[in-house]
Amino acid sequence: MGGCGLLVVGVFFAEARPLHYDNLHTPWPQKAESKQEQALLQRLSVWYNAQPYDLPQRDNGLREAAVLLASYLAHAPSRQLSHERVQAALTLSGRSDLQLQIFAMAFTQESLLWKQLQDALAQRLAEQRFNRMGLAIRSKQQRICVILFVRRAVEIAVSPRWSAFGQALHLRARVLKPFQFDSVVIGHPDARTQTLTAQYIGKILSFQWIPPSDGRFQIQFIARDHRGSWISAQWAVDIYKPPHTPETLWRTHLQQQLHALWGASSAPKHRPVLLNSTTAAHRLCELLNAVRAHRELVLFRRHHRLDRFAYEHAEEMVKQGYFGHNSPKKGSFAQRFKELGWPARNARENIVVAHTPEEALRQWVESPVHRKNLLHPDLLWTGIAAYPSPSGRFYFVQVFVSAL
Repeated sequence: MGGCGLLVVGVFFAEARPLHYDNLHTPWPQKAESKQEQALLQRLSVWYNAQPYDLPQRDNGLREAAVLLASYLAHAPSRQLSHERVQAALTLSGRSDLQLQIFAMAFTQESLLWKQLQDALAQRLAEQRFNRMGLAIRSKQQRICVILFVRRAVEIAVSPRWSAFGQALHLRARVLKPFQFDSVVIGHPDARTQTLTAQYIGKILSFQWIPPSDGRFQIQFIARDHRGSWISAQWAVDIYKPPHTPETLWRTHLQQQLHALWGASSAPKHRPVLLNSTTAAHRLCELLNAVRAHRELVLFRRHHRLDRFAYEHAEEMVKQGYFGHNSPKKGSFAQRFKELGWPARNARENIVVAHTPEEALRQWVESPVHRKNLLHPDLLWTGIAAYPSPSGRFYFVQVFVSAL
């Protein structure tokens, strides 16, 4: 793994932030909710009170991200909320959540909006037990509603997005009930990963670490509950050396995030006609093995049973309208894999939604936890599947299994 780290107990606090050059986030807007937003929130409260689920708490950062996305949808002809666009909105809003679902709708009547939202809640959203949400309605030009539903286990305090080389990096976080903290996984610029474990008091932890080099580090917080472990939050930090300064990095990164939010859609203009479920999965396997060959690792060997296992999960996610390792019908990945009856010492799963295999690989490589699975020397057998969704994107699933 390389490197060393220390997790120590600290104090978590929320602070009112003026504009700083250490982060893209500016103070959250204090504008009161509109009458339309208040009415919809009241309907949500009444609906949840009649259900066996808790109403997600309103979150100012998620509301800010919803405002940005609603503004984009009001102007963009493509109506695409790509992964990059959503992450840019979250970054600009000081949020780091990864487990989320988006409800977005253009509407003319509040009754039609509520009917569609109620159907979405009853069919798939409410049962995922989200605990935070941000809601925004844009009524100018075109009426757009965007709601971000988040399942948050680790809440990271707003922290620097870049730091000078040689300085200790500090991240403060709080583990929310009923979740437990599992570990921190750090992705290094050279593609190495480093896993840290920690003891903490109550639900409070503080992460202190000295990066060994400059470059971009991806820090992922892993949480767990009765369904297993999963990535709750991710914080990217750029470690810089002269001539870079906080001011120059701030301007560069701000332009990058604004372009990701407002620029051209990340969807390719001309997707190959032959890109279907079979060819997309085959192409992804070629790309994955090219990465492993570059690292001088044994190439993945596909097996039809594992391909089928991955395909069934990808198909279910699209048809049931959810994204995650936990199936509403079949349970967690561990439970699903046990039903497969494949004897293995180690089994893992990567999932992603992307327009192309190239985009899927890039998202996995940029995530330390997913990259760790891709480059694991003992995971030799694999199953890969791609299932098309109505949005034009594929739901990619890869299963990794160790040799017997």
